[in-house]
Amino acid sequence: AQRIIVAALRHVSPDVRIVGEESRTEMERSNSKTFEEAARRFLEMDINSDAAATGGTGRSDDDASEDNTNEEDDKSQPDAEHEIAGIFQMVREEINTRYREAIGRRIDMPDILCAGIDSTGNSCDYRSNEFKGGSSVLSPIDRVVDSSRVSVLIDPLDGTSCYASGKHEYVTTLVAIVLDNTPIFGVICKPFGHEGGPCILNSGCFAVYGGVLLDGVYVAGGDEIERSRLRQQQSMSAPTNAELVEVSKSKKRRRAIISKSRAGGVVGKCIQALADEELLQGVPAFISGAGVKALHLLVGSSDESLWFFPKAGTSLWDVAAADALLRVVGGRLSDKYGKDINYDRSRQDAENSDGVVACNDAELH
Repeated sequence: AQRIIVAALRHVSPDVRIVGEESRTEMERSNSKTFEEAARRFLEMDINSDAAATGGTGRSDDDASEDNTNEEDDKSQPDAEHEIAGIFQMVREEINTRYREAIGRRIDMPDILCAGIDSTGNSCDYRSNEFKGGSSVLSPIDRVVDSSRVSVLIDPLDGTSCYASGKHEYVTTLVAIVLDNTPIFGVICKPFGHEGGPCILNSGCFAVYGGVLLDGVYVAGGDEIERSRLRQQQSMSAPTNAELVEVSKSKKRRRAIISKSRAGGVVGKCIQALADEELLQGVPAFISGAGVKALHLLVGSSDESLWFFPKAGTSLWDVAAADALLRVVGGRLSDKYGKDINYDRSRQDAENSDGVVACNDAELH
């Protein structure tokens, strides 16, 4: 998974800064190339064109000499290519649709998305540019971001200990795009599926994605999540009295989500103090894994609202995707002092030593 993600990013630009738990060399290492080669094949071709069916594999002599695939891998190659082709096509079409929907409904573009480089190579503010018949459009074709402004944070296996012990429901793959130190796009994928959620085609994977880039959060192959949809509605019209009453009731049902091993000490005291103020229930939900905790803040069904961990123990790649997604649904993620996470730090300095406080409601944060 990690190697495919890195290959996709390198296809876009060889200069994009990639930060993960492993070094770049380790990220690009793989024992089996079946899926990596299939992914590269479809990265290098326009799978929406007739040429896609007859294009080359994009493999170099070096790749061929290092190929470690076995006979079983070779037999699975056609199935792998077919599956990846379908996923890539779905992703392209779906994200392009979401992007254009976001452009269509926005009145003011966030500052972070407006500074770019025009077709002549000059810096510009896209709010002042007119595209396509007089409408201001941030088309992916028209817009260029210098790669020096972009970082991508990757955690291919969050919840390693759970994976090793067979608790696959707590395993996630996390990816975030950071522009000028601001997370603008995030993906949380559960490779073993999510109870009650749709899977991506027939892959068995469940994923949510989005951020300020798409002005919302979506289930891959599905719809906009409820929390994101409600935020859209609230931004367009004032809530009714009935809605305000329901919001007030829901605030009293809010729960913290923590790892069971962290229930004591300052974490337990904080939750109890918030419960005494009737801001949270006194009994938290015990959930393992940074990615799954973030997912519960977004699509949880038990009023999960706060992830509180004011100590070292997470790294940049554990929180960046959650940060991107929570921002666009009215939430916030910071350190224990309320400061935004600094994503410019190196891999060697990636630990969040001042902890994490994440909420799906900025008021609670």
